[in-house]
Amino acid sequence: MSDQSSRICPACSGTILSPTRGGVPRGSCHCGPTTRSKEAEMTAEKSTQETPQASEPVAAKAAKTLKPIAYEPEGEVRAVKAGTKLALLIDELAREEGTTLDLLAAELSRTGSPVDASGVRSWLSYDLRRAGYGVRQDGDRLYLVLPEGMTAPLAHREAGVKKAPETPTLKVEAAPRRKAAMTAKKSKKAARKVAAK
Repeated sequence: MSDQSSRICPACSGTILSPTRGGVPRGSCHCGPTTRSKEAEMTAEKSTQETPQASEPVAAKAAKTLKPIAYEPEGEVRAVKAGTKLALLIDELAREEGTTLDLLAAELSRTGSPVDASGVRSWLSYDLRRAGYGVRQDGDRLYLVLPEGMTAPLAHREAGVKKAPETPTLKVEAAPRRKAAMTAKKSKKAARKVAAK
């Protein structure tokens, strides 16, 4: 009985069990010094300690500047489908006054999924170059660069229905039927017929 009475809290009549290996209190008694968790004690210790001050202030990072866009035309220039994002990109860049990244983003976003400035840079660096054109940047304005000997971009081609190449139709004829192989039963019967003759 004395063992049980020591396990019951006199204040709240809750059960007091020995703490776990990590020191976490157990049981239904949550009053007194057992309610204060180890975390609360550590927090109280931190607040009483002095925080060391940095010896010098941290400088703010400089804003990242983007590389100017400059791609020379390379490869063979090819006509692109009318009404595609690439056709719109070429038309916008071919204007005399040029265009900006924001205007290109708005124009490309108008035809489908939204495009941001990084998406426009991707269109310029990959798709426009793949079509054989180049681009240069003066300040914030972008201009189309044509290969030598060209004065204007190629006209866009109409998007037509692609026809599959016609393949000659082959008429498959059934192969002549072969006789079934003789089974043991049939071969005996055939042997008897031959012997009877």
